[in-house]
Amino acid sequence: MIAFFQVMAKHRAHVAMAVWLFIQGLAVAIPIGIGTTTVVAAQTGEESSGASALSPEGLAQMLVELEPEGRVVTVASMMQAVGRSDSERISDLFGADNSVWPNNISGEGPELDVAIWQSFFETAVIVPGNIESRRPVVGFYSPLLDIWLLTQWDKTARVPQITAVDVTFSQILESGQTGLSEIDPHPRWVSSWQSLGLVESIQSQSRAAVAKFESRFLKNPGQDQALSPSRVRQRVAFRLLHVRTALMASSLAEAAIEPERAQLVDTLLARIADGKSDILAGLPVGKDALLLAQETIALPELTRVSLLPAAALISDQGFAVIATSVATPRIFVVIEAKNGGGTQELQLLAPFDAIDE
Repeated sequence: MIAFFQVMAKHRAHVAMAVWLFIQGLAVAIPIGIGTTTVVAAQTGEESSGASALSPEGLAQMLVELEPEGRVVTVASMMQAVGRSDSERISDLFGADNSVWPNNISGEGPELDVAIWQSFFETAVIVPGNIESRRPVVGFYSPLLDIWLLTQWDKTARVPQITAVDVTFSQILESGQTGLSEIDPHPRWVSSWQSLGLVESIQSQSRAAVAKFESRFLKNPGQDQALSPSRVRQRVAFRLLHVRTALMASSLAEAAIEPERAQLVDTLLARIADGKSDILAGLPVGKDALLLAQETIALPELTRVSLLPAAALISDQGFAVIATSVATPRIFVVIEAKNGGGTQELQLLAPFDAIDE
């Protein structure tokens, strides 16, 4: 009954790599009805394989016809794909030297580090900064974790290389706080969920975070702006990344325990993947429900079939599950239900862009 919900939530990395292999060789803009997002990959040619492409020489061949700015964004998207499955390869493939990429962020060894970065990159959106400068900054922002990975690149190399990395989050940038005791272990959207609604909570937090990034790195697009990570801030940010990743995973595990709850999520995600118009047939629906079923099945097929549970919220009144796709990570699908009449009544089904309205 709950196999899809539980097993697919555990194996997001396999789906991430499958999506990467599927789109490899393409550079396509995917219309989603509520905006447009781009899945970026380079032209590889018919005889290229995933293994050969993801090597320094293979990357150089793939990028030869691109302008320097295009190379940076393309390589950043490739780095994200690698980070979804094996972040330990990032230094070898994309680092100016082996010390650039942060190691042992969990303090508990490489296996846990890989899992933490996997969760981050699966839900992160690429936000280019001063891409016209010689050493541009590209941000990776996870709306669900409310955490930034800032990367600085040398775009003059055959393959753009990472020269600096900073992991941070909006509260530190805004207030200068450095102690974990002063910072909520949960992302900000969690605390405003019930007052603002889930969609508005995530969007308002994400828009503010991206605006902060743009105010710093897009004010002078052609000017270099060096990253200057603080060791203290890095330790706090790494710890928070670890904590929030663990909380996100535990929320999914808790949501999947209750059979009726898991069955509702299982059924909806399976029907969305199939793209059938009757995805709500036979399901308990609340009186004031907002069900954007047609908008949901209008999502691109690659998005629909790769939707997986990413986070959950549970309260006395009901629950909400957020599903994301590694194909289009800025697009979320919210499934929310409330307790009513002895059953879980579907209250909200909606796709939305986490960054834009």
